[in-house]
Amino acid sequence: MTEFFPLSWQDIEWRALWVLLLILLWPLISWLRTRGQASFPWLAAQDTAEQSVYYHSRIAAFMATQTAGSTQGKQRLAWLSPLQAGLRVSLLGLVLLALAGPFYWHSQPQSVSDTPPVRDVTLVVESSVSLVLEDYAENDQPLSRIAVLQQVLDEFVAALPHHRFSLILYADEAFTLMPMTADRNTLRAKLPRLLPYLAGRTDQAMGEAMAMAIRNMHTDPNRSTTFEPLLVVVSDGLQARSRLSLADVIDYANASGIAIHTIGLGGQESLSAGRSSLIYQPLETASLQTLAADTGGRFVAVYDPAELRDAFSQLQVRARDDLVEQGEDWRQISLVHWPLSLALVVGLLLLASGWARMYLR
Repeated sequence: MTEFFPLSWQDIEWRALWVLLLILLWPLISWLRTRGQASFPWLAAQDTAEQSVYYHSRIAAFMATQTAGSTQGKQRLAWLSPLQAGLRVSLLGLVLLALAGPFYWHSQPQSVSDTPPVRDVTLVVESSVSLVLEDYAENDQPLSRIAVLQQVLDEFVAALPHHRFSLILYADEAFTLMPMTADRNTLRAKLPRLLPYLAGRTDQAMGEAMAMAIRNMHTDPNRSTTFEPLLVVVSDGLQARSRLSLADVIDYANASGIAIHTIGLGGQESLSAGRSSLIYQPLETASLQTLAADTGGRFVAVYDPAELRDAFSQLQVRARDDLVEQGEDWRQISLVHWPLSLALVVGLLLLASGWARMYLR
C-alpha cells in the first residue's frame, strides 16, 4: 500500500471473517423496528405534542420562550444528526473488523553470517564448441547457447542465498572452475569465464565430469549433512562417445544416493542458419533423459530462454525444499490494533458530537 503500511490486501488473512456479516443486523433491526411500530402503534413513543397540557399563564409564557430557543438550537445543530449516524456506522464497522481478527504472516530474517548453508548445489556445464551456436533469440536478438546459459545461471545463483555452489566444466577434459563455496558473488564473477573451447572442442568428458562432481560431494568435509545435495547437468546432449560410460556414472550415482537432474540446451535450427561455419548440432535428448530417469532426477529440454529460466526456477523450488525447517521463523502478526485505534478515534468524535448537541442547543 504505502511505506507507512507496507502490505497489500492479498497479504491480509482473517481468523473469523464471518463476523463482518453482523453489520447486516443494523439495517435489519431498523427495519424490524419500523415494521413493528407500524403493526403495533402502542410500541411507538407517545407524541407529547398531541397530548393536552394546561399551564399557568406565566408558566406557559416561560415554556414558549424555551420552546422557541430550543427550535433555534435544533436548526443550528441539524448537521450533527447525519454526522453522528455516520460515526455510529463507522464505529460498528471498525469494531467488527477488529473482531474478525486480521493478521499477516511474517518471516523473521536471518543474517548470512548466522545462517548455515542449506544445500550443496553442483553445476556440471558443457563447454564444447557446439555451445557457440546462435539458435536462441531474445528481444529479436540472436543469442548463443552459452550466452543464454550465463544469464540464467547468474539469476539462479543470485536467487538462492544460504546455499553452497560449485561449478564443473567439461568438453575434451573435465575440471573444476569453482570449488564448493558459499560465496555467491565470487561464483557469479566467474560465470563470464564460462566459454566454449575452455575445456576443448568435443564432449567426451561428460561422464568424467559427473563422476568428479559425485566424488567431490562425498569428499567435501564441509558438506551439508541435513539436506541432500543437488546435482544439475546442463548440456546439449552427448555428441561424441563419453570416455567414462554413462552406465557407470548411473551406477556410481545410485550407489551414492544422488539424483542427477539434466537440462538440455538447443534452440531452433532456423535461427542459427548462416550465423556460424559449424555444422548445426541439434539437442540430443536420449542420454540426458537416461541419466535423469535412472537416477531419480528430472530432465527438461529447453528451446528458448524463457523455458530455460522456467527450468531453473523449478530447480530453485527443489533447492529450497525444507528451508523453513532450517530455522526460518514464520509468525502471525496481528493487525487488530489498526481498527481498534480508529474505533477509539471515532468513539471520541461521537462523544464530542454528543457534548456539542447537549451544550450548544
